[in-house]
Amino acid sequence: MNYILDVKKSAVERLHLSFERMAEDLGLDPGPGGLLESEESILIDEVKVGCTLGMLQCLDRPHRLAFVLGEILEMPGPEAAEVLEVEPALFRKRLQKARESMVAFLRAHCGLVSDAAPCRCNRQAGRLRAAGKVDAASCDYAERPSSFRETRQVIRQVEEARQALHVHRSTQPKQSSIDFARRLVDTLGGRLEAN
Repeated sequence: MNYILDVKKSAVERLHLSFERMAEDLGLDPGPGGLLESEESILIDEVKVGCTLGMLQCLDRPHRLAFVLGEILEMPGPEAAEVLEVEPALFRKRLQKARESMVAFLRAHCGLVSDAAPCRCNRQAGRLRAAGKVDAASCDYAERPSSFRETRQVIRQVEEARQALHVHRSTQPKQSSIDFARRLVDTLGGRLEAN
């Protein structure tokens, strides 16, 4: 981790990407040759992963690291703060700001997240293929073909599951005096008798 933190800025990082600049690029007319929403192509996955990496580059380094550790690697806050050698409160602030930036951009521009958003991976794949920026024979990120429609369905299922989780976490049940594990064992069929 220290090596990654100390490494020189990459060529991509030196591009100084911003969410505004990325939005402009995504807003370019895809022109003819876009792939169908249901069409499976490795290029769709290549564009999706490349776009995700581009969005991460739009965050400055401290916020990018917080997002990668907290959201992508799902590292607990205290551990992530220790790795970054910052106070847990500062880590939480950075992670919150990074999340807000990513979510705002995705909701405004990504068709996978919002039906009203203009960008579609399949259209971008066609545009980038025509411009010679992606090639199905030499993908850097994608391993298997995917379709825009299937990916959007998976994202919707994840969103629904997260909503259910938030509803569950928002409840504050009465503390039970009975050990939860014992109640769970009893509910699921009682204890096994020792032989």
